[in-house]
Amino acid sequence: LKSPDRIQETEIKHVADSNRIRDLELNLRKKIADYARVADACRREGRITGEGHANYCMGVLYDNLKEYDRAAVQYMKFLDICSKMNDHGGASLAFNCLGIAFYLMAKQDT
Repeated sequence: LKSPDRIQETEIKHVADSNRIRDLELNLRKKIADYARVADACRREGRITGEGHANYCMGVLYDNLKEYDRAAVQYMKFLDICSKMNDHGGASLAFNCLGIAFYLMAKQDT
């Protein structure tokens, strides 16, 4: 049996960890919103490279949140831009990210 002091210490650590996780999630969501604004601004200005970079970054952030379906949408947008620019390296990166996102989505379903 754990002593009452150890139980309280464990509960405090759990609350601190929960708060830290919540703060990290909020930070990631703020970054996603920032990149969405960047992508939109770049699209309006015709800066296709900046838009693609922002889409890729949003995909990575959604991956970190384990929201693989949303990540895949951003990677598809990134792939579309890479294809338009004839950027084979970027397209390879996009395909790789998509493959991983789809694999992790399937893994979540089982």
